[in-house]
Amino acid sequence: MKYTVALVIAALATVKAKGVGYDATCGFAALVEHNNHTGLRAICETGNTTQCSILDLNDCFELNRVTGNIKPKDKGGFNQYANHCRLGADGTSLECQILRDIYKHRGAYLDRTITNDGGRLRCFDNLADTPPDCETRFAFPSGAQGTHFPVTMLHGLALLVMALALAQ
Repeated sequence: MKYTVALVIAALATVKAKGVGYDATCGFAALVEHNNHTGLRAICETGNTTQCSILDLNDCFELNRVTGNIKPKDKGGFNQYANHCRLGADGTSLECQILRDIYKHRGAYLDRTITNDGGRLRCFDNLADTPPDCETRFAFPSGAQGTHFPVTMLHGLALLVMALALAQ
């Protein structure tokens, strides 16, 4: 009887741990562009198979403009105030640059807010999309979102290249 109770408690602890966040049943996490925001892509277990989904992190977090901290909030819209995001080495922590202070970086633990719901990422009542290009969508280099040149910078670079070509 003593061993049965211990086994039941261990089994419940295992189930509880798996239900805490997406990391227990999802892998290959990466940041991608989704709906012009930072999205989290992961491949999650759905029972006997796996499924790729992308969750718009703008629906999951906000940036507190007073403290500068990123915290969970339904439809928080954090991308208005933060960019250049990257995943931590563990794939469950997010670090972003604060737009009003480029020297400030703030983070959040994704695994505390995001779960696997039948093979799709979820935060609050926001269920991830499963676009056809999910698995092949470009992931930000080294997990860093926003490392692409701004359009104005690209235009300037193009003008410079054209001027150099004409000068020859």
